[in-house]
Amino acid sequence: MIRIGIIGMGIIASAHTKAISKISDFELVAISEINEERAKEYSKDLGVPYYTDYKEMCEKEKPDAVIINLPHFLHCESTVFCLEKGIHVLCEKPMANTVEECDKMIAASEKSGAKLIIGHIQRFFQGIGAIKEYIDNGTLGKLVTISEVRNEYYFADARPRWFLDKKLAGGGIIINHGAHGIDKILYTVGEDITNVHGECGNFYREEFDVEGHANISFRANGIPCTISLCGYETFFSNQITYTFTHGALRSDNSGLHICDEKGGTFRKLELPEPEYGPFEYQLIEFAKAIRGEESISPDGYYGRKVIETIEKVYAEN
Repeated sequence: MIRIGIIGMGIIASAHTKAISKISDFELVAISEINEERAKEYSKDLGVPYYTDYKEMCEKEKPDAVIINLPHFLHCESTVFCLEKGIHVLCEKPMANTVEECDKMIAASEKSGAKLIIGHIQRFFQGIGAIKEYIDNGTLGKLVTISEVRNEYYFADARPRWFLDKKLAGGGIIINHGAHGIDKILYTVGEDITNVHGECGNFYREEFDVEGHANISFRANGIPCTISLCGYETFFSNQITYTFTHGALRSDNSGLHICDEKGGTFRKLELPEPEYGPFEYQLIEFAKAIRGEESISPDGYYGRKVIETIEKVYAEN
């Protein structure tokens, strides 16, 4: 049994707690949240003690592992602290705000031997796994291009304001949404990423210093890839399309779709009901990594590669 704690009870915390309750490898032993009212509420619902200081939680509860669910600018400091205590870390993406911070996290993991895993959750989406299988078995021929389009109102009032402060968030729509697209592509086709270019800006809410739109291009294992992001009040889109010589696959919020007829249209693929959801599968793979087993969990070196790619785009703008 892996005794696990959660550091930061923000919007995604409930997905983590539900996943922990379903995976027998883990036992939730404590939570940490600076907002004491929120901490008390979660503590009561979960039946575990709460702390407003994650360092105190780690010292007193001595968890085997933690999930770090804090604002981006706190990822490095909290991860290094936990790793130095020998605590395995599942850190929400993005890994950190800079490559320099990533290097500190990796060094702490290597020194202590504790595992550092980055929470790139979308690789655990069922449709993405199915796309990887199609690529690997060559059913639709040779992969030609990959294109993601994500349009979603980024400046909504419900979004915590730290997301819109570059010093705290590391950037805007690229480091937050773009990190997902980069991960899905690298996971499905391979991690050799070259020819990175991009443009970004903010034409909408100029009181915030983060980008609200971006177009990114690169090659992943030689495959031309583009990611188009828009955070303004426009049409909604969250889809990634893989085009092959004999068809195409498209994953979006409604599922996985295939076009496998010349001049045809997309139709929805009926996939088998998964045993678990993405957060459960993420924990299963985290447990494997902790035990030293083969795992698809992205490690610190991988997380660094994503941040390095994002930094190259920012450097051009």
